[in-house]
Amino acid sequence: MLSDEGKTKEQVISKLTELRQQVAEFEILESGLKWAEQTLRESEEKYQQLFDLSSDALFLIEIDTGKILDLNNAAIEMYGYSREEALQMNNADFSPRNNDCHRIHSCMLSQKERRKCFPHRDIS
Repeated sequence: MLSDEGKTKEQVISKLTELRQQVAEFEILESGLKWAEQTLRESEEKYQQLFDLSSDALFLIEIDTGKILDLNNAAIEMYGYSREEALQMNNADFSPRNNDCHRIHSCMLSQKERRKCFPHRDIS
């Protein structure tokens, strides 16, 4: 606790004024922090919606391991895996098989043939 013994009235008032100023500064900082947190939340929601609603297959991949961290519904529909299955995979699992790379161009002719080159889940 603060000891006010031996201090003049003016010194105590000066210290109280200083403390009030610090409280006011903390309140301003707190207000700014709350605004920044709200803005960040809104931004995250906006970009999550863009990710989720995109008609393109999108993946969020851990850069060092290639682990799939998230994917959108378009990716689920395109590859035929459930979200839970895809989240157990890595990005290499969604790439053309090495031994089929030379056939990619010809496989682009039809969706049926494309499934032979790309590791989509066979849902037929």
